[in-house]
Amino acid sequence: PATTEADWSCIAWAVDNSLDFLALSFVRRADEVRALKRRLHDLHHPGSSPIPVVSKIEKPQAVADLDSIIEASDAVMVARGDLGVEMDIAQVPIVQKQILARCQYFGRPCIVATQMLESMIHAASPTRAEASDVANAIFDAADAVMLSGETAVGKHPALVVETMRRIIAAAESHIASSPHHDSPPQHLIESRYPTAALAHGAWHIAKDIDAKLIVCWSQAGGTARYLSQNDFHIPIVAYTSDPQTARRMALLKGVTPIL
Repeated sequence: PATTEADWSCIAWAVDNSLDFLALSFVRRADEVRALKRRLHDLHHPGSSPIPVVSKIEKPQAVADLDSIIEASDAVMVARGDLGVEMDIAQVPIVQKQILARCQYFGRPCIVATQMLESMIHAASPTRAEASDVANAIFDAADAVMLSGETAVGKHPALVVETMRRIIAAAESHIASSPHHDSPPQHLIESRYPTAALAHGAWHIAKDIDAKLIVCWSQAGGTARYLSQNDFHIPIVAYTSDPQTARRMALLKGVTPIL
């Protein structure tokens, strides 16, 4: 099973210690995500929201049930390390693009992870291929890119974060300077959900008046999430008085949370 008895005790500890996210490894079916979310809902403390679940896509079975897993999750991670072990390495870049595209359709944040700047575990600068890898994840609409060994055990943890930040900034600057079109998550349009429609309308207003900034109050992070999904290509500043919500909103593409 994706969640063992030992994991359930760790999950209870995570709730007691108010963790910001839980990532579920080796997901195969949406039912496994829903089971974790039910447990988190039952355990969460009154006055707080349940911990959001990030589903790590790293098995072929998960790719086969991708849409259902994305819909059940709060966010998704393209966990390329184990994905490359579990399936043909030549398929991993294709699957990465597939996952990013489907997350865009459903309006779910997507994280691309594993070996992004791997050579910087030892070296003071990345390879050209690694820089292209990070930039291409941004061009494919990743909400976040993740460092692993580079910061956990690497020789240059602060430098690698700064290097990744510079690559992201250059890629986002290129995107912002290019013509962009209305591209809200299709699934949300079909849902007719009012906040999603409001965020979609804000995109058109911002474009018509050539706005330089979007500012919103987003106490629980919902409004910021819907705005983020519309690819404004300008900064979204989201205010909240809840420290945990501010931390969680840092995952959302284009959003600067302010407590």
